[in-house]
Amino acid sequence: MPERYYPSDGSALYLRGYYPPAPLTADGRLTYRLTGEEDLMLTGEQNGSLSAPFGESDSQSLLYRHLLTQLIFTLTVEAEDTGALRVRSLHLNGLTDEVTLSLAEESLLPGERTVSVPVYEAGEEAEGLPFDGNKLTLPGYVLVQPSATLTIDLVLSVDDDRTHDREYRALPVRFEGGEGEGGTAYTVRVELPDPVIPDPVEIVAVATVGRWQEGDSGSGELVDNRSAETEQ
Repeated sequence: MPERYYPSDGSALYLRGYYPPAPLTADGRLTYRLTGEEDLMLTGEQNGSLSAPFGESDSQSLLYRHLLTQLIFTLTVEAEDTGALRVRSLHLNGLTDEVTLSLAEESLLPGERTVSVPVYEAGEEAEGLPFDGNKLTLPGYVLVQPSATLTIDLVLSVDDDRTHDREYRALPVRFEGGEGEGGTAYTVRVELPDPVIPDPVEIVAVATVGRWQEGDSGSGELVDNRSAETEQ
């Protein structure tokens, strides 16, 4: 880093990266609105000065880590013939609509309000997604706050008559290990009974640790925390 960026009095300059960019308060906090698509990331804090400048060693690298929990959805159905079955929609309930990130504490504080977000929704004239055999993995993923309490609403079509659709409401999501962790990806498996079986049948979606799916690349922002502290 060029010397002109360091304080002339020899004091330390503190740097941290976060993504995506957002207004930074004087006490080092950022607030984000969540829709299930945002990937919040943060680096550790590094410091340097004129006498001990930033280097290129691994110990001074600004490495980003994911803060939210990533969910991928897989459905199976216990039916011998799945040719006519289609998933019309799947909604996830329990996403907080707002989180506050504290740079000093490296923690997320969720808001009080939660919302439902569509993981998949067929258009009015669309048939929906078919099963491959008895299995279907929905496209894409959803990002939620860690330790979230979540449920699923699912609509399954069994024929061309929408009045025959099967609706599964408020299916609980149970996480391997007790709760969803930030920076961890989970595969949420929903095992459905044969649609011809009458209710009630208990259905629980089980989330097990999987592999993180990377999205579009982005750019981070370096923050001088010392500047924020002097404004208090």
